Amino acid sequence: KRALDFLDRFLKKYISGSKTHDAAREAFETELAPYQGWVLRTTCKTALKMVPTREKFGTTLLLNSVDPMYWERCVINELKDMMSCYSVVIQEMDSWFEKEGLNFKERA
Repeated sequence: KRALDFLDRFLKKYISGSKTHDAAREAFETELAPYQGWVLRTTCKTALKMVPTREKFGTTLLLNSVDPMYWERCVINELKDMMSCYSVVIQEMDSWFEKEGLNFKERA
């Protein structure tokens, strides 16, 4: 659940034009870090240093047949379409977890 929340926030920041590192850091700090103990939080912060650049991330999502000159427009359009459905599902999942008392606040 928290990983899906992380991905939702990360992709929204990416679509809005943020650098991948900044988007990942913000998504981590808001969606994952509050629920992690020191060891896991430190490990994840180290992993954040390996987040690819915006261009590398975007071109990785595309098929090789896409002209590199248009990679960003293609990626953003595809992600916007996906996120219009994905975010709704994530919000419903979050509501369900909260309603069922399964949104545990303890640190791992």
